Amino acid sequence: MSNFHHCSPHHHHGHGVVVVETPGIQGPVGPKGEDGVTPEITAEAYTRQEGISVAKVVVGGTKEKPHFVFGIPRGEKGEDGITPTITAEAYALEEGAKDVVVRVSGTQTHPHFIFGIPRGEKGETGDAADLPRVSTSDIDKLF
Repeated sequence: MSNFHHCSPHHHHGHGVVVVETPGIQGPVGPKGEDGVTPEITAEAYTRQEGISVAKVVVGGTKEKPHFVFGIPRGEKGEDGITPTITAEAYALEEGAKDVVVRVSGTQTHPHFIFGIPRGEKGETGDAADLPRVSTSDIDKLF
């Protein structure tokens, strides 16, 4: 009888790693290791001056209290953004529809969304809501 076991390699594409699974004999349990220390990590970041395009990380402190300093390159100023004025409306879809439908029209500065929502099953009649009465002027005060 042979002491060799069949090995079947499994390739992980794109990583250049081959994992070999070897079924067989379980070895003995090793000795218990020492308790590890949970480090108290601190970090800070700063923006590096213009013209430097490489990020930099400096690690200091101790194993118990490591400290990371991240230097992030300053990016170029971007264009001013716009805040769009969004409008939307929603409709219940015909009976039997299962998926939500979303249509978008308009422009980047004035997009308009139309949502089609599938109808749910008819529920039982519930109790009447006891809502406080408010006027239009009360609602206008909220804005």
